[in-house]
Amino acid sequence: MKKILAIALLLLASLAAIGQTNITANNGTFTGYLTVSSRFRDCRKDGPLDPTNTNDAAATLNLCFLNAFINGQEVYIPSGFYNISSANLNLANAFGIRVHGESSIVAYSGNNPVWGTVFMCNRGSTTACVEMEGSQYAEFDHITVLQNGCIGGKCITTPTGIGVIWGRDDSLNGLGGSTSAGHGGSNNFCFQTGVRMHDVAIANLGTPNNALNGTRGYVNFYNAGGAENAGMENVTFYGGTQVVLADSDVIGPTGTYYPLAVGCANSMTEFTFLNTNFLSDANLTSPYPNIESDNAQNINIINGQFIGGSAAVLGKGTGAFNMWNITGAQESTATPSYFINLAAGAAPPRDFYVHVEGGPKTAMVNATTNGTTFVGDKFIWNTDDLTHPPFTNTATGQTFQGGTLVSGATSISLSNVLILGSDVTTPLAAHTNVAFSPFSAYTLHSNDGTTNFGQQFVGIGGTGKTIVQESSVSTGSISATTRAEVLLTWGATMGDSNYKVQCSVQDSTTAAGTQGLTFERIKTLSATQVGAVINNPTAGALTGTVFCTGTHP
Repeated sequence: MKKILAIALLLLASLAAIGQTNITANNGTFTGYLTVSSRFRDCRKDGPLDPTNTNDAAATLNLCFLNAFINGQEVYIPSGFYNISSANLNLANAFGIRVHGESSIVAYSGNNPVWGTVFMCNRGSTTACVEMEGSQYAEFDHITVLQNGCIGGKCITTPTGIGVIWGRDDSLNGLGGSTSAGHGGSNNFCFQTGVRMHDVAIANLGTPNNALNGTRGYVNFYNAGGAENAGMENVTFYGGTQVVLADSDVIGPTGTYYPLAVGCANSMTEFTFLNTNFLSDANLTSPYPNIESDNAQNINIINGQFIGGSAAVLGKGTGAFNMWNITGAQESTATPSYFINLAAGAAPPRDFYVHVEGGPKTAMVNATTNGTTFVGDKFIWNTDDLTHPPFTNTATGQTFQGGTLVSGATSISLSNVLILGSDVTTPLAAHTNVAFSPFSAYTLHSNDGTTNFGQQFVGIGGTGKTIVQESSVSTGSISATTRAEVLLTWGATMGDSNYKVQCSVQDSTTAAGTQGLTFERIKTLSATQVGAVINNPTAGALTGTVFCTGTHP
């Protein structure tokens, strides 16, 4: 009995240590008896915190962040609408800071009841609302960040250009900043690794502003200089260019921590989006992409949803744009115009794996610069999409080298796309309805079988290219003692008629010791066809198969 009593007293002492506190909000709207573990810091303990979007909450929240950081606590922000106007929310350079809200929700009608933690960002068009640059192993969750418009009957009066910023920061300011930290690559804040954001909504629900952020419109999330080995899950982005991933500060917003990555090595790599929604705008006619890549590589998007906009991914940088793995869906009724769109002069995707359902409005990949080469990509587009080709045919000299193409289009005619050493699968198209640039060399798996379209050999010194094609066609029934020209169409156009041809005829129905069909001569020779004259000297009609090999220097 004494042992049980001692344990009970110990438990009571532990509960007392946790603490119970009466908390009254500044506006008198909340009075409660709150039990909070010492591990968590309720921001209402640090000053006035108005949950009605009336009085500024930035100063109290920033003090709460600082106190939590100093005391090794996690931040808790209760449900409410918090006006962020006097300053940005400063979570920069704070190793291990963790900020938790109650819930995140986007109410599209603007007047639906909302339960959750909402930051009402009234910071101005050239600024950011939440800054987390240089904060390693930080966490931000269960919060809505509203940049413009109304939610739950509460409205933004001074729209904010950027919702949340991550990246490298050489600044000595911030929660963990120190005047003795130094600058350059040895600075503590040059790398923002291990940072995580989940169960968050960042949204612009108001009128678009095409002039913002270098004509990007509102930017929900900006990763500048590169947060590496980081990512997010269960996040919804809404309005403008939802995500900008850049290895340098391509936007250059105003504020304490800019320009970003000064003195730090620039990089944008090793980043993951899991169960993320990218939504363009209410009318789904936004001229902006869902994601902009300025030299971003090694990006993983798992179960992504892309709705509206000019492209799912816009490539703008001239540097590395490789090793992206994307699986997900494009909304069938509001797909982006392209899945991958390349700005003029942008580096093409390399070593991409893309597997998405739903076709875009125009084409899967759009290259605007002549001579664009795609290397080692695996593009698998939904085979239920019967219309859209894998590429646009506007830029000349495009090359798809190696890799795999899978398309549901029933007809593909891309004279400006050269396919080399690739597998092409069109399960709903006949091979006669698939055509690429002359001298393409690929294997086509179509609804009427598998066909090898050409073998390309390169001579000594990289010159003397030769294309070899093989094809066959039935002779049809040839009457007794009759000659007939049998036309055979090449799988890929030869380009001109300056090539050599060898043909033969197979007659498997006539006995070996008896006269049968014979190949006599070539009558027609064009870039697309060969006409073989087949003679039937026998007394009855015969049917055979013509085989031809064409060699073009």
